[in-house]
Amino acid sequence: MVSVNGIIEQVAEFYGVDRDDILNGNRRHIFSEPRHVAMYLCHRLLGMSKEAIAANFGKNRTLASYAVKKVGDWVKCPRFNRKAAECVETIMWNNSNEKK
Repeated sequence: MVSVNGIIEQVAEFYGVDRDDILNGNRRHIFSEPRHVAMYLCHRLLGMSKEAIAANFGKNRTLASYAVKKVGDWVKCPRFNRKAAECVETIMWNNSNEKK
């Protein structure tokens, strides 16, 4: 079953970072991008509200909203960020097959 921690682990593995780096407040791009992708996946796969996402990541609702919109734009037009779009597609596909 998909969970917040499961999503964070999968994103961390895809990006080659530690799960704690996704959860800490580091604003460096190598950590913020996977954090945003994980937030987006929590919204899409788990149906979490932005308030719930923010609480799980220790952020505010505004940042969660920003992350969900930003990554959603990358998924719609992967040329802007192919790696993020590939991560989302891979994890969503893996988790949809897990449910079957």
